[in-house]
Amino acid sequence: ANTDAAVREASPPPESDVVADENNGAAPHNGRPGSAERSARMHRFAKYVPKVELHAHLNGCIRESTLLELARERGVSLSSRIHCGIGDGRGDGDGSKRSAVPSVKRRSLVDCFEIFEEIRKCVDDLGALRRIAREALEDFASCNVAYVEL
Repeated sequence: ANTDAAVREASPPPESDVVADENNGAAPHNGRPGSAERSARMHRFAKYVPKVELHAHLNGCIRESTLLELARERGVSLSSRIHCGIGDGRGDGDGSKRSAVPSVKRRSLVDCFEIFEEIRKCVDDLGALRRIAREALEDFASCNVAYVEL
């Protein structure tokens, strides 16, 4: 792959395209960018700038929807205490695939280690491993990660 082309492709849009706020890109009356404009510009810059991920664990990158689906297929019970969509009215009650609502449940470090144990029970064949690897790379690409050590 041509890395120069990848960087150009991932580069942020020209400055004129980055500014978008409630004033249609115009500075506030004092002539200085407002905090809303600065925040919007920083958010867009962070979205488009190429990123590097130097340390990521494949099991830590699994999508929650994928974990829920793999658990259902394998008959593995997951903890409703640490997973969104289980017993909270967003699913259909049988552990099947949920909507694309991101997880908002706050988790402790102990919860995260419990999830790794659940992942181990669900990712038990080459097909599941390939799936979570592919999805992890898709997720990194959608965040404009140009290099990842996974």
